[in-house]
Amino acid sequence: MNRNQYGLTVGGPIKKDKLFFFFSYRGTRSKNGEAPQGQTFGANLFFTTPNPDPTLPPIVHTTIDTYAALGSRGTCIAPAASPDFSTIASSCDATAQAFATGMNVQNIVGLRIFQLTTGSGAGTPNNYYIPSPVSNPKFCDDASGVCNFAIPAIYTENQYVANADWVINSKQTISTKYFYTHNPYTTFLGQGGGNLPGTPEGILFGNHAAVLKLTSLVTNNFVNEARVSFQQNVNSATVVMPPGGCPTAAQKNCGAPASLGMQPLVQGFFEPPSFLNVATGYGMFGGLLPDKGPTNQLQAADQISWSHGRHSIRAGYEYEWTNWPLSDQGLQQGLMLVFGYSSLQGAGVNNPFGGQGLWNVGCLFCVKSTSGTGQGIIHFYQLHNQNTYVLDDWKVSSRLTINLGLRWEYDGLLSDKYGHLTQVWENRMVANADIPTSVAAALTSSTAIQQYVVPSNFISHFGTPPAGVGVSSNRNSVEGHAPYSNFAPRIGFAWQPLSGGKLVVRGGAGIFYDRVGLDRVVHAFQQGYPYAATYDFGAFSPRWFQSTLQQPYPQIQLVCMPSDLGCNSEPNGLGFAPRYANWTGNPLTTTSSGLNTPLDPTSVHTPLVQEYSLGIQYEFVHGWVLDLGYVGSKGINLTDYGHNHNGAKIITPSNDPYGFCSGANTGQPCNTTANTAFRVPFVGYEPIGLQSSDSNGYSNYNSLQATVRHQFSHGLSFQAAYTWDKNLSDIFYANSADINDALAMRTPAGLNGPKTGQYGRVSYDRQQRLAVSYSYDLPIGKDMSGFAGKVIKGWNVSGVTIAQSGDPLTFIDPNNTGGAYGTSTALSFQGVSTAQFCPGFGNSNIKSPGGTRQNLNSYFKAGVFGCAAPLVPFGGPGATDYGNSGVGIVTGPGQFNWDFTIMKNTQITERVRMQFRSDFYNAFNHPQFADPGAGGFGGVGFENVTSPIYGVISHTSVNPRLIQFGLHFFF
Repeated sequence: MNRNQYGLTVGGPIKKDKLFFFFSYRGTRSKNGEAPQGQTFGANLFFTTPNPDPTLPPIVHTTIDTYAALGSRGTCIAPAASPDFSTIASSCDATAQAFATGMNVQNIVGLRIFQLTTGSGAGTPNNYYIPSPVSNPKFCDDASGVCNFAIPAIYTENQYVANADWVINSKQTISTKYFYTHNPYTTFLGQGGGNLPGTPEGILFGNHAAVLKLTSLVTNNFVNEARVSFQQNVNSATVVMPPGGCPTAAQKNCGAPASLGMQPLVQGFFEPPSFLNVATGYGMFGGLLPDKGPTNQLQAADQISWSHGRHSIRAGYEYEWTNWPLSDQGLQQGLMLVFGYSSLQGAGVNNPFGGQGLWNVGCLFCVKSTSGTGQGIIHFYQLHNQNTYVLDDWKVSSRLTINLGLRWEYDGLLSDKYGHLTQVWENRMVANADIPTSVAAALTSSTAIQQYVVPSNFISHFGTPPAGVGVSSNRNSVEGHAPYSNFAPRIGFAWQPLSGGKLVVRGGAGIFYDRVGLDRVVHAFQQGYPYAATYDFGAFSPRWFQSTLQQPYPQIQLVCMPSDLGCNSEPNGLGFAPRYANWTGNPLTTTSSGLNTPLDPTSVHTPLVQEYSLGIQYEFVHGWVLDLGYVGSKGINLTDYGHNHNGAKIITPSNDPYGFCSGANTGQPCNTTANTAFRVPFVGYEPIGLQSSDSNGYSNYNSLQATVRHQFSHGLSFQAAYTWDKNLSDIFYANSADINDALAMRTPAGLNGPKTGQYGRVSYDRQQRLAVSYSYDLPIGKDMSGFAGKVIKGWNVSGVTIAQSGDPLTFIDPNNTGGAYGTSTALSFQGVSTAQFCPGFGNSNIKSPGGTRQNLNSYFKAGVFGCAAPLVPFGGPGATDYGNSGVGIVTGPGQFNWDFTIMKNTQITERVRMQFRSDFYNAFNHPQFADPGAGGFGGVGFENVTSPIYGVISHTSVNPRLIQFGLHFFF
């Protein structure tokens, strides 16, 4: 690893005592071979064949380097049309046919993907996009068949700061500040790591921030500040497909769907579906890029400060307008959840009942733009916010000060000037018994689309919607409006009970509202009909059965807009996907629309946190101060992103509203894995098909905080801060509550699940944390002067030491738990089921004995999990209950890190000072390990017990030792 920083600072008066300026530049260039952006989680690249015993896993051929032994992968002619159903024998040369036979590749699209090359410099053996494994333990583990890639992560930043101040007169001053940063970088293994080299992603982040402030001294005790500010967050990304595999050198973009023989979601789109291995999180063909989405924020505010007797009063008002012009082509790529590279070897169909095996388990974020603009999903989001406040610092006496405050917030709702905020309202859905039973009936039924609601400005852009679709009274597609009642009172006090001022008691309480980030709600609007068609589907849904490697996006029949009655025969038709369902008892003949639609709630609640604290500050020895206190909070209406509303219910013969087992004998399978989509609250939607960005989360935080600090004297300042806390919530990870029964939240989850449901320690909690900081001016040469003094004195040592416990981990098992509910996946935002403890194990004996270093390949004991949860009552084969392990039940590796600086200040002249410094990050090069890497795409804090790298720690949480030298001149 190497890191270089350089910069320049200059400032001074333009007009004496009137106009001043300041400018600063800092550049950073770094290369890190250990960063997550440059490392994979591991991928099984070895050739596998079916095991003669169907109950055993496939055979991994590790005795020879199978890919390399087969030599060249040959060439196949470019497909005449997409999809391409031609055979390998008729389209490929003899070399390609031999490779296909040796690798058991039966699908020509799969063979073309194996033939893709990356060109030189991508870092893969043989320069193939799916590379040849090599018998090298540093690259591949022959025992497991897992190979790893590491490519240096490059980071570049340019940062600029410019300030100016103008003293107009003795009572008025204008100041302006501008900040700009530009951070372009390329990641070769995906934004989170785990993609194959060969599809580099170019990411650009940047920020503009400018403020203009007028400060006016109205009277000696009354000050007014008027401010206008602007911020822009720049965010754009591009992706490059593998260039190889072309029949001729003159052709380009041979990784495009058309050149592979795949039918793209949008005609002419240059990216094939992004493939994600659901077991390991390992992916191909990059992320869901390109996209471009800068956010712009304009603020106008005014604040007054008034000192009157014992009162110091501040009050202010702020108005804020935010817009987000977004173009997102990447969603048109779609994310295919596959079983690994074996998904490319077989027939490329989903037909487990016909013996053909499976090629995928579903498609996520698959959105077809119907705008016809070529820019993908287009939005111009807008948001308006306001707030006002008043605060009084009341000095009751020389020993008691009380702070009283009140704040009011109006947190506006998202709108789109193009009328794109189509919503689904659950309270408009017709009863399950009243929906159509076939697609033909649904296309002419208003009840099949009654759940859709369009914004008030929809008609001016698209015309009148078809009969049954609702029209909202506002542009936000919600009922009512943003809350007007967000009043937040605060109170605090500081009291000196003893004379001398060495003991102070402080306390306070208040209510704080929290705005919901735009990224938490736009998911519901990105995929809204008719301007975009959602093609998401999950395993065993109707569209899943139809999906093939050649045609990964089965057609969706739409109820056409009156303005486009031929929408089903057009590539960009406008319409709404209807809801229908008919259970026949046979999964191959059962029909269902199998819709998968995100949504936002129709009523709005602002997240609210109540905070309270009480503590003492005591100078127990001159210059030494102890702070000891309690800090707590409770949160309600917290953001619950992607909250699933359609998990399957458990039925019995005496409680069977669906008619599956009424009157059946005891033991009759009423709940099967095949009928999960028909035991849901809203039939016609998948069990994971109604994900709402709710405001129903709860949190409870309690902590003891102690700080000892030594105020600067004799050249020494020192502070040590210790925190012990317990941070509990039913929102474990990324504002999402989809563990076990998502609707249960804090109540018992299912029959076998943990009693607290998904209520437990949050994924980012560090229960114990000690932070020590210090700075010491060395007394060397303290009294020396002249040249010798300049050379010897001026040394300082400072640093920060952090010791903290690990973060909480939650164990999931998509194979052996939650099968009865249809929501047990490896992906946290779809719904996961906690793992089942095997007999003899519990929370106290999960970790392997000994330290982390001794258990890098087995951080958890063998045999703790992997046992199947019991079947639910009247459950068929595979209809397992949720696992009985809880949320956040064990911690990952802790951290103990030392950073310190040695520097020397030399006063060259009265106005010129030189500073030499050497910074040591992770000074003792102590390895500090990250969590085991089995979570993959499931998210931070999740451990997938079925992953081949379960319990394996593959990277660190802190960089290796980094030493940085700097020389600064101040004048």
